[in-house]
Amino acid sequence: MEEFVFRAAGLDDLDAIVRLHLRSWRHSMKELAPPAAYAALDEDYRTAQWRRMLGSPGEDDLWLVCERDGDIVGIGGACAPTHASFAGRGEVRFLYLEPSCQRRGLGRRFLSELAGHLIRRGYQGVALSVVDGNTPARAFYGALGGREIGFHTFPSQIWPSRDVIIAWDDAAQLASVA
Repeated sequence: MEEFVFRAAGLDDLDAIVRLHLRSWRHSMKELAPPAAYAALDEDYRTAQWRRMLGSPGEDDLWLVCERDGDIVGIGGACAPTHASFAGRGEVRFLYLEPSCQRRGLGRRFLSELAGHLIRRGYQGVALSVVDGNTPARAFYGALGGREIGFHTFPSQIWPSRDVIIAWDDAAQLASVA
């Protein structure tokens, strides 16, 4: 049986996190992202993004990795809400898995860990946004009790995507899914 280990992410994980983020994001966005955005959201962009997040975490931030045999196969993060459309719910900011590791309960475990963290930070609910056309992600979150509560434009100069906002008003319910 494979063993997966979850732990806090740090700057030492930067290169592996960036590689995983790129592989997973490109896998899920290949048909959704405009070609210019697909090209611009590259290794340099992701490295700068993750260096900021890991190097200067916010008070409510938690960045996790999942390892298998010492290799990072999943990343997830939670933070204070970054957009008013989350209506004060804590935010699941990232959740990416190595495509070969999907459908093994790791996404559930990430969500449970992240929701538990947000509860400890005082949030009653959890929200996230997902690109409107990302049907597999929407189905996954819906199967875990997430409700689609609206849309917003993701605040990016590179790709202001139309995103679906998915919310759980009871963070404890989400924390119990693993």
